[in-house]
Amino acid sequence: MTSANPLPASLFERISDDVLHVLTHEAKFDEAGVALHLTGTLKPNLYQAVNEVLTRLDGRWNARRRAHIFEQDARDLLREVVTSGRVQVRNPTAFFPTPSAVCDLVIASLEPDRMAWREQLRVLEPSAGKGALLDALRPSLEAHLAQEGAPRNVTVHACELLPGNRLTLRAKGYDVVSDNFLEYSPSDGYDLILMNPPFSVPGDKNAWVTHLLHAWSLLNPGGRLVAILPDTLRHRSDRQVMDVYALAALYGHIEEIGRGAFKASGTNVNTIVLTLDRDDVAWRRQPVEDWASHMTFNASLIVDCDATLNEERRALAAQAAAGKLAAPAARDAVRALYTRVQERERHNLSLLLLTEEDHQELFEAFCGLVEDMGGFMHRAQASRQTPLLAV
Repeated sequence: MTSANPLPASLFERISDDVLHVLTHEAKFDEAGVALHLTGTLKPNLYQAVNEVLTRLDGRWNARRRAHIFEQDARDLLREVVTSGRVQVRNPTAFFPTPSAVCDLVIASLEPDRMAWREQLRVLEPSAGKGALLDALRPSLEAHLAQEGAPRNVTVHACELLPGNRLTLRAKGYDVVSDNFLEYSPSDGYDLILMNPPFSVPGDKNAWVTHLLHAWSLLNPGGRLVAILPDTLRHRSDRQVMDVYALAALYGHIEEIGRGAFKASGTNVNTIVLTLDRDDVAWRRQPVEDWASHMTFNASLIVDCDATLNEERRALAAQAAAGKLAAPAARDAVRALYTRVQERERHNLSLLLLTEEDHQELFEAFCGLVEDMGGFMHRAQASRQTPLLAV
């Protein structure tokens, strides 16, 4: 377990002395610790300040019961706040509960039954919130355990920063192994990881990347990771985002979530589901027909099947065959064509990742097309011009 209060100091606010006095002397819990009654009469401004603190701790005013109601026993949580004199800012970890429909999509992608052959099954939800994803997974795990031959040693772990959420997780029976996932380094990895990480937090605009890559490092060979991510993966090209795209292109696949899926949770951000399998992916770089890998085969096939792109490639070849396009310019033009293809596929959430070797093979294929269209290679050599493949 990491520190009891792992949030950076910048994510806390001081509580005024007046509010602390109320919380210490004029706030009384019921026997279960879930209903907090204010015993004094407070001025409107002071009540608003007290209510703000209780709301940030997930307490909700219930007019009928004349109390702030918590989902679980909140006595330790309030005691911690009063002792420190600080309360977290509003939604410091960009927490938005995962809607049930999205949970169902994640569980379908997770396919727990694919782990039936394992002697043990280790499951992790980082940034678990209140356990929406684990709640959705539970029926599948219970049904799975009932099957003959299924692994009996099943471990389910959760990580969560917010104290109120940790209380909820433990009340549901989940084992909270860390309050700071990014500092969590277990000796044993996990076979299934399901996650809805914070997309952006103060100090880390790409928090979803940071969390995803750490989760990937904890995935066992043969394991599966399913993550809800922002759809910025389809159009941003900074290094961190492209690192995730490269990982997806080699190890996974992407499914788009319908627009507005998180509206009820308080955000309209567009999202995707990324599934990663830590399997042997050498097949993606094995020859396919006359191509060195699936990537070059797919890139060429896309151009073959797209009338506009195919015509553009043939026009470039015709210029080269006629001696109107020098070798360096031809190479650059072909590379630009296939780079656009890669970006279009990324925008459509199709996975195409071209390496330098891939671009070289695609250019060599282009040179073959040039030869077919007029013997440009032969004429270039005869006139002592630099042949295309020598550049």
